[in-house]
Amino acid sequence: MAGPAAGASTTTRATPTPGPEETGAEPTSSAGVEPTTAPTPTPTHPPAVAAAPKLSLLVLNNSRIHDLASRAAADFRSGGWPVRGTGNFRGRVAMTTVYYASGQEASARRLAAEFPKVRRVAPRFAGLPGSGLTVVVTRDYNT
Repeated sequence: MAGPAAGASTTTRATPTPGPEETGAEPTSSAGVEPTTAPTPTPTHPPAVAAAPKLSLLVLNNSRIHDLASRAAADFRSGGWPVRGTGNFRGRVAMTTVYYASGQEASARRLAAEFPKVRRVAPRFAGLPGSGLTVVVTRDYNT
Protein backbone atom coordinates (compact mmCIF):
# COMPACT_ATOMS: atom_id res chain seq x y z
CA MET A 1 0.00 0.00 0.00
CA ALA A 2 3.02 2.22 0.53
CA GLY A 3 3.74 1.91 -3.19
CA PRO A 4 0.31 3.25 -4.16
CA ALA A 5 0.81 6.12 -1.75
CA ALA A 6 3.87 7.07 -3.77
CA GLY A 7 1.68 6.69 -6.85
CA ALA A 8 -0.87 8.89 -5.12
CA SER A 9 1.76 11.58 -4.98
CA THR A 10 2.14 11.18 -8.71
CA THR A 11 -1.63 11.22 -8.97
CA THR A 12 -1.69 14.39 -6.87
CA ARG A 13 0.67 15.92 -9.37
CA ALA A 14 -1.55 14.72 -12.16
CA THR A 15 -4.73 15.86 -10.40
CA PRO A 16 -3.91 19.59 -10.65
CA THR A 17 -3.35 19.23 -14.38
CA PRO A 18 -6.94 18.22 -15.18
CA GLY A 19 -8.36 20.13 -12.19
CA PRO A 20 -10.04 23.54 -12.38
CA GLU A 21 -6.87 25.33 -11.25
CA GLU A 22 -4.95 24.09 -14.24
CA THR A 23 -7.91 24.85 -16.46
CA GLY A 24 -7.61 28.37 -15.09
CA ALA A 25 -3.95 28.26 -16.12
CA GLU A 26 -4.91 27.30 -19.66
CA PRO A 27 -6.95 30.51 -20.13
CA THR A 28 -3.88 32.29 -18.86
CA SER A 29 -2.22 30.90 -21.96
CA SER A 30 -5.14 32.26 -23.93
CA ALA A 31 -4.68 35.50 -22.06
CA GLY A 32 -1.10 35.36 -23.30
CA VAL A 33 -2.58 35.60 -26.77
CA GLU A 34 -4.75 38.55 -25.71
CA PRO A 35 -1.79 40.70 -24.57
CA THR A 36 -0.33 40.17 -28.01
CA THR A 37 -3.49 41.76 -29.35
CA ALA A 38 -3.65 44.46 -26.63
CA PRO A 39 -0.22 46.02 -27.31
CA THR A 40 -1.14 46.57 -30.94
CA PRO A 41 -3.62 49.42 -30.21
CA THR A 42 -1.33 50.96 -27.60
CA PRO A 43 1.63 51.56 -29.97
CA THR A 44 -0.76 52.80 -32.65
CA HIS A 45 -2.08 55.62 -30.43
CA PRO A 46 1.18 57.32 -29.35
CA PRO A 47 2.63 57.65 -32.87
CA ALA A 48 -0.63 59.24 -34.04
CA VAL A 49 -0.44 61.75 -31.19
CA ALA A 50 3.30 62.32 -31.67
CA ALA A 51 2.75 62.95 -35.39
CA ALA A 52 -0.09 65.41 -34.82
CA PRO A 53 0.70 68.96 -35.95
CA LYS A 54 1.52 71.69 -33.46
CA LEU A 55 -1.42 74.00 -34.11
CA SER A 56 -1.57 77.59 -32.90
CA LEU A 57 -2.96 78.17 -29.44
CA LEU A 58 -5.06 80.77 -27.73
CA VAL A 59 -4.09 80.80 -24.03
CA LEU A 60 -6.58 82.16 -21.50
CA ASN A 61 -6.08 82.81 -17.79
CA ASN A 62 -8.86 81.50 -15.54
CA SER A 63 -7.23 82.45 -12.25
CA ARG A 64 -6.36 85.54 -10.24
CA ILE A 65 -2.65 84.95 -10.85
CA HIS A 66 -1.29 87.94 -12.76
CA ASP A 67 0.18 87.09 -16.22
CA LEU A 68 -0.40 83.34 -15.86
CA ALA A 69 -1.59 83.08 -19.48
CA SER A 70 1.53 84.91 -20.68
CA ARG A 71 3.81 82.61 -18.69
CA ALA A 72 2.02 79.51 -19.97
CA ALA A 73 2.20 80.88 -23.53
CA ALA A 74 5.97 81.31 -23.12
CA ASP A 75 6.20 77.66 -21.99
CA PHE A 76 4.23 76.50 -25.03
CA ARG A 77 6.34 78.63 -27.40
CA SER A 78 9.53 77.17 -25.93
CA GLY A 79 8.13 73.74 -26.83
CA GLY A 80 7.59 74.82 -30.43
CA TRP A 81 3.86 75.55 -30.25
CA PRO A 82 2.76 78.77 -31.94
CA VAL A 83 0.62 81.04 -29.76
CA ARG A 84 -1.81 83.37 -31.52
CA GLY A 85 -2.83 85.25 -28.41
CA THR A 86 -3.42 85.39 -24.67
CA GLY A 87 -6.21 86.77 -22.55
CA ASN A 88 -8.55 86.07 -19.68
CA PHE A 89 -11.50 83.71 -19.37
CA ARG A 90 -14.38 84.63 -17.10
CA GLY A 91 -15.98 81.31 -16.53
CA ARG A 92 -15.35 78.42 -14.24
CA VAL A 93 -12.90 75.75 -15.38
CA ALA A 94 -11.88 73.19 -12.76
CA MET A 95 -8.36 72.48 -14.05
CA THR A 96 -6.00 73.54 -16.82
CA THR A 97 -7.60 72.24 -20.01
CA VAL A 98 -6.89 72.31 -23.73
CA TYR A 99 -10.10 72.55 -25.73
CA TYR A 100 -10.13 71.41 -29.34
CA ALA A 101 -12.30 71.88 -32.42
CA SER A 102 -13.41 69.06 -34.68
CA GLY A 103 -10.46 67.22 -36.22
CA GLN A 104 -7.93 68.64 -33.72
CA GLU A 105 -8.09 66.13 -30.87
CA ALA A 106 -4.73 64.48 -31.71
CA SER A 107 -2.98 67.86 -31.58
CA ALA A 108 -4.67 68.64 -28.25
CA ARG A 109 -3.54 65.29 -26.85
CA ARG A 110 -0.02 65.93 -28.08
CA LEU A 111 0.04 69.27 -26.24
CA ALA A 112 -1.18 67.60 -23.04
CA ALA A 113 1.41 64.84 -23.42
CA GLU A 114 4.20 67.39 -23.84
CA PHE A 115 2.98 69.62 -21.00
CA PRO A 116 1.77 67.61 -17.99
CA LYS A 117 0.39 70.79 -16.40
CA VAL A 118 -2.34 70.60 -19.05
CA ARG A 119 -4.40 68.11 -17.11
CA ARG A 120 -7.43 67.67 -19.31
CA VAL A 121 -8.32 67.50 -23.01
CA ALA A 122 -11.90 68.29 -23.99
CA PRO A 123 -13.96 69.37 -27.00
CA ARG A 124 -14.71 73.08 -27.36
CA PHE A 125 -17.93 74.32 -25.82
CA ALA A 126 -20.27 77.15 -26.76
CA GLY A 127 -19.12 80.48 -25.40
CA LEU A 128 -15.40 79.63 -25.35
CA PRO A 129 -13.49 82.49 -26.99
CA GLY A 130 -11.42 81.89 -30.10
CA SER A 131 -11.41 78.89 -32.38
CA GLY A 132 -9.24 75.83 -32.79
CA LEU A 133 -7.06 74.93 -29.80
CA THR A 134 -7.69 77.03 -26.72
CA VAL A 135 -5.85 76.42 -23.47
CA VAL A 136 -7.55 77.67 -20.32
CA VAL A 137 -4.98 77.81 -17.53
CA THR A 138 -6.10 77.71 -13.92
CA ARG A 139 -4.13 78.16 -10.72
CA ASP A 140 -3.05 74.50 -10.89
CA TYR A 141 -0.80 75.45 -13.82
CA ASN A 142 1.21 77.68 -11.48
CA THR A 143 2.26 74.79 -9.21
